[in-house]
Amino acid sequence: AAKQLSRFLSPNGIALTLQNGLGNLEILQDKLGPERAAQGVTTYGATLLGPGRVRSGGEGTVTVQEHPRLAPLNGLLRRAGINVQETDEISSLVWGKLVINVGINPLTALLGVRNGRLLDSPEASQLMALAAEEAANLATRQGIDLDYDDPAQAVEAVARATAQNFSSMLQDIRRGAPTEIEALCGEVIRRSAQINLPTPVNLLLYQLIKAKVELQRNSKDEDGYHHI
Repeated sequence: AAKQLSRFLSPNGIALTLQNGLGNLEILQDKLGPERAAQGVTTYGATLLGPGRVRSGGEGTVTVQEHPRLAPLNGLLRRAGINVQETDEISSLVWGKLVINVGINPLTALLGVRNGRLLDSPEASQLMALAAEEAANLATRQGIDLDYDDPAQAVEAVARATAQNFSSMLQDIRRGAPTEIEALCGEVIRRSAQINLPTPVNLLLYQLIKAKVELQRNSKDEDGYHHI
């Protein structure tokens, strides 16, 4: 997408990423220049039903970094009834959501369950908390101030609040689309390795998702049907 945008985005335009995880803004900046790329986070949930068909998962917020070129887009989103906020501390929110995502998304994708079902299993709940704590430890070492003190409690609260939602990674797995695992657990692993910070749970989740995607891609019966 960044390569495509580099060919047709207006010199005065801007690309806004609301993607989960780390590294997305840097990819856009590399192709477009720092002045034509911006970052935000969203807490709106949704389920993709098919091409052009989305079911809302409830109300949320779109929070974007302060940037003069985003004013027209922010206005359009507000006119559409979307709650848009601006901040000069976007990194804290990006990391805060990363901590939640590494706890919920890979596990729901591996177990094939809605977010809230993770709370029904002590083992799943413990893995969820440990993955979140590893990412939070990395954030602390990187000098990032999260907006919560206890990552385990925070990820549990989000799982409970979004109990009926299917995570984006589970949706990706089910329709055979690329997952966000590289931007989530993958980035946690790579950045932690640079400072010798162990992340065994994130590594396990990362490897299992990669294996699941690879096996799903290659699993084909004699009758030609793919199995998930």
